[in-house]
Amino acid sequence: MLSVDCEKLEVPETHAWNWVLMEERFDLHLSWANADSISFTTRTANGVKILPTIRTQSADKKHPIYIPSIPRMLDAMLGQARYRVTHPENFPELGTNRPRYHLQNFIRYLHLEKPTQRGKVLPELAERNRGELEVLLDKFQRKPLATLASLHADKRIEN
Repeated sequence: MLSVDCEKLEVPETHAWNWVLMEERFDLHLSWANADSISFTTRTANGVKILPTIRTQSADKKHPIYIPSIPRMLDAMLGQARYRVTHPENFPELGTNRPRYHLQNFIRYLHLEKPTQRGKVLPELAERNRGELEVLLDKFQRKPLATLASLHADKRIEN
């Protein structure tokens, strides 16, 4: 059993259809993120079914699952990435650092490089990890958003 000594979030069900839910306080705002909200409140308001109609556990038995919060997950991944660099002999796959890969995905999908998200997450990280995450956030380059309409417009200009 994994022991997590930090803030945890209660997950009401072990089987959810919508696996992209996130903590409300880190929700994305469409006006600046160019991304849809993936919070519980927004998803249910838009009619998205979060949980199946038949629950995996009986209604009279409540055994919630607790998971670490996003800042605690980031702390853990930063620590794991550091450990892999300082102890390469324990990891025979040369050139791979899975925790670093997952960190990049957290930054990408939660828009952590943007000032609004950065301001939310950095104060909640362990102090030893703040500087390291700031370096990753500063280096992150988001690919430009390309749509079919803009690609067709570019094609017409060339012709």
